[in-house]
Amino acid sequence: MKGIPVEIKRAFITSVILILTVLTAGLIFRRAELYLAFTLGGLFALINACLLTKEVYTMVYIRENVKGRNALGYFIRLGVLIGGMLLVVFLTRKYHPNKVSVNIVFAGLGFMIFKISIIINQKIKKFAKRK
Repeated sequence: MKGIPVEIKRAFITSVILILTVLTAGLIFRRAELYLAFTLGGLFALINACLLTKEVYTMVYIRENVKGRNALGYFIRLGVLIGGMLLVVFLTRKYHPNKVSVNIVFAGLGFMIFKISIIINQKIKKFAKRK
């Protein structure tokens, strides 16, 4: 996919760096909500963002069956997020049964990692323009 903007590529890179940082911090501090819930939420958010980017690229540049793919792609992405949340709940109940609600909140924060990385990239760009 050639036509992906540089900002989106930077957001993907920043998301991966954030996921790895939170994963190592969770392993160092032994916090299940960081190394399990936030990391899995972030990974599923990246999968979701990849699917969305691929779908938008197909609709804009290839222009094949836009009407049918839009609804189907939405339900596929929604299924990825629901499956990710169910996986987090299942793993939390199995290994950390007293932290289910906290892990659900951190998985939700992990789902927003792509948006968080876009905000971080905008702040970095604004800070770089000042200097």
